Amino acid sequence: MSKIEYRGEFYLPATQSKHSGRVISNQDESEIILELFGDESIEGKKLTKDLSQDIEYYHPIILGNAFYPKNLTLLECRWKGTKDIGKNLYQISYQVQTILRHALFNSKDSLLLNSIRVCIPHVVSWYDGWESHTKIKGINEHSESIQKALSH
Repeated sequence: MSKIEYRGEFYLPATQSKHSGRVISNQDESEIILELFGDESIEGKKLTKDLSQDIEYYHPIILGNAFYPKNLTLLECRWKGTKDIGKNLYQISYQVQTILRHALFNSKDSLLLNSIRVCIPHVVSWYDGWESHTKIKGINEHSESIQKALSH
């Protein structure tokens, strides 16, 4: 499976201290990793040889300014590990649950959407409208009441 990579600068909404890095994702986004490079953590603390002491393990939101798309919001970021990759140079990795492209949200409270587009591949193969209900065991007695409720 091919990977998608976004290079840029990443930061916490409260600090605005930017750190070079990249987001690497599978095309189906089953695994999303943020890798930061430098001599300090995303919180702005200088890193030491005892790498796990200097890291906060969870960030609900990390923001990014990438080359394309310009704006990224990374949600539910959990520390995955830190590597010493050179003299005063470290790679800090976070497991990311969700990427929001083309938008910057400073908090989860600002995640109000006017519309959303969802694509569910092959939905027809397992759900084919009301006709599907007759094929599912035990749903026949409920389908008539559901249809009535929706028609009112």
